[in-house]
Amino acid sequence: MNQKNDKWYLKLLSLSLCIGILLPSPRLDAFEHPPIPLTNPLLIPKSYVTNYDKTSSTPITVLVELHSDPLKVHNLKARNGLVARSQMQTYKQQINSEQADFKQSLLQSSQAQINHQYVQVFNGVSIQLPQHEVDQLLQLPHVKAIYPNQVFHEAPLTYADAEASLQHTTSNTTISLDIIGVSALWNLGFKGKGIRVGVIDSGVDYRHPSLAKAYRGGYDFVDNDNDPMETQPKPDLTAEENAKYATVHGTFVAGVLVGRGNPSTPTDPYGSVRGVAPEAELYAYRVLGPYKKGTTEHIVAAIEQAVQDDMDIINLSLSGESNSQYTADTVALNNAAMSGIIAVTSNGNRGPSEYSVTHPTGAHQAIAVGASTSTNINQQQIAPFSSRGPSLPDYEIKPDLVAPGTKIRSTVPSWDGDYSNAYKETNGTSMAAPHVAGTAALLLNKAEMEGSYFEPGEIKSILMNNAVPLTDAAGKTHKIHDQGAGRLSIPTILEAEAIALIQATTNVTNNAQPDDYYTGSLSFGQVMPGANIQRELILKDIVDKDQMYNISIQFDGPNHKITNIADQHYREASKQQTNQSAGTISVNGATYDTLVPLRAGEQADISIQLQVPSNGTEGSSFGHIILTEVTSGHTLRVPFSVFIGEEYTLPPIFSLKMTPNVWSTNQQTANIEYSVRESIQHLKLSVQHAVYGDMGTIQERAGITKRGHYEVRNWNGTVIKNNNKVHLPDGEYTIIPTIGTSQTPITPTAISFTINRGMIAITPKSTA
Repeated sequence: MNQKNDKWYLKLLSLSLCIGILLPSPRLDAFEHPPIPLTNPLLIPKSYVTNYDKTSSTPITVLVELHSDPLKVHNLKARNGLVARSQMQTYKQQINSEQADFKQSLLQSSQAQINHQYVQVFNGVSIQLPQHEVDQLLQLPHVKAIYPNQVFHEAPLTYADAEASLQHTTSNTTISLDIIGVSALWNLGFKGKGIRVGVIDSGVDYRHPSLAKAYRGGYDFVDNDNDPMETQPKPDLTAEENAKYATVHGTFVAGVLVGRGNPSTPTDPYGSVRGVAPEAELYAYRVLGPYKKGTTEHIVAAIEQAVQDDMDIINLSLSGESNSQYTADTVALNNAAMSGIIAVTSNGNRGPSEYSVTHPTGAHQAIAVGASTSTNINQQQIAPFSSRGPSLPDYEIKPDLVAPGTKIRSTVPSWDGDYSNAYKETNGTSMAAPHVAGTAALLLNKAEMEGSYFEPGEIKSILMNNAVPLTDAAGKTHKIHDQGAGRLSIPTILEAEAIALIQATTNVTNNAQPDDYYTGSLSFGQVMPGANIQRELILKDIVDKDQMYNISIQFDGPNHKITNIADQHYREASKQQTNQSAGTISVNGATYDTLVPLRAGEQADISIQLQVPSNGTEGSSFGHIILTEVTSGHTLRVPFSVFIGEEYTLPPIFSLKMTPNVWSTNQQTANIEYSVRESIQHLKLSVQHAVYGDMGTIQERAGITKRGHYEVRNWNGTVIKNNNKVHLPDGEYTIIPTIGTSQTPITPTAISFTINRGMIAITPKSTA
């Protein structure tokens, strides 16, 4: 679908936020982009692949993106008048020709094997080829970018006290549905009938009584067949080993989303789990295989297939390792949303640290869902394990909203055919995400029955506009980067008569040029003192009725100064300034609330202006734009955030991470990831020992390394020292990135790791 101006003070800065009405009001599809000249330097191919040996013939898998828009994105632009409609019939041939040129050039001089070919939401291929041929890919026709084939997994529950903190709570099989108020739509007859939902996960046990009647098909990208069954236990493994090897995750997610059982009748033929959208149609795309792991190429392929299969909604309760908005999977997810699919992701379980979200959660146009507690309908808070934002490098508000994610009971596989106990309770944002995906299915069902249509950005925004802000045990409102817009509330959504959308842009998808999209929050990102920024809020009628809105700004004080932003854990500085300065807030040029009329069937454009004094104090600030309909009293809320000052400038290298960072006797390799803020020259990842100093280099990139996300996979503990390969012995080490001809160390980004594999330690040289 699709309060009064609170005179809060603003700590750490002095700014001005203005709202004004712009007339006439354009339609949502009226934004155009200038053509990109062929000589644009942004079209120079770039590689984000780093984990390869230029002299080795050992194979590596990479994803290659080509220049033309994917098919669905082009078709959307044609419908919106951004490209000629006459091209729609021939555009697929254009993509096929582009890919054929690339493949012909590739196979003339390489023994590469093409694994997947993408056209719907990612124009390119995944290929396996010798490592020494990776650089040659940049010379082939139409190449835009090369991405690593990264590792994904179920979103891990890493908060040490998560289970302990919840063990004394009371479980109820339906309380999470009561909390979000799902009966408000069920009682109107909307249960998701006819809505197609795709679960991109570890597969589904489609024989489960609660899922069997909902299941319609899917695909297994791990085994490359039409049977997306979960990974089954192996008879030669112990129960403990099988707990790591076999999977149940996708079946659990599917139960929360579309379960058709009856919780009040455990012996019901349809089982005892009922999901949010029990009449929706379930499709399963298996991308996480044994040991609950998968790779980028399969996830992108699954998103492609879901688009081709005409899914209305996709749910991805899975996680990469780093906080990055610029990866192949985020490109595909953003394009899927542009093409009309509602993409829902779990926000991750690495809380409560800030900046703990991981891709693909950072995808600008997806709906990222954090977890709230769900054991007491009157006392809901943010679950301690739920990952916090913002996402980097754009400082976007993530999660977008939260939903119940603790003590959730759902379906799990049965391998012996007895489903009487094929149920489990667990915690995680993986359980929260399908509550939102299921709600989206109900809203689509309602819209279809009423003859309406809503874009993904409109569905996302109405979910956020009407979310309920949560407070902690002390009654203090959780920060926006903890809860986004708040907790999902279906009854509040049904009261809404309009949607408040923020027009935003991302350059992830369109050759580094801006693509417009619509969302329910306003992320100003990092700005400097003296900044004057204008953004647009579109207020759109959805009930064909004249309305009048009182618009005001509310700051959520106090603000916090965040330091050490480049540290691997992104710790909160936690120190409040004593020099408070009142914020100057003006609404339509005045310091009072502004009334905005909204005519039936139309929309109003509202200008949101951020003004930061040149002598303003640096710091972060959060708040809400409050839109209250004068007659009904219904309130729409749009959260906003801003990070002011040099301290929020990311270092040239950020989000450096090693997984795992402690090596035991059975740990042979680790994966290293990092992000680059902007193009840099001569990058090294150097290893330092506290006593022995420089140990050597993990990786060296002598040329230009462009903005993006990079990975070193399966690093085996070997460094290059004086042109020789050296295996690091047991000890504690630090990875320090260095850049430029002077090899300037980026010390704020440095991370530590430990090797304890029984290797002989270094003996210090005698100083006698």
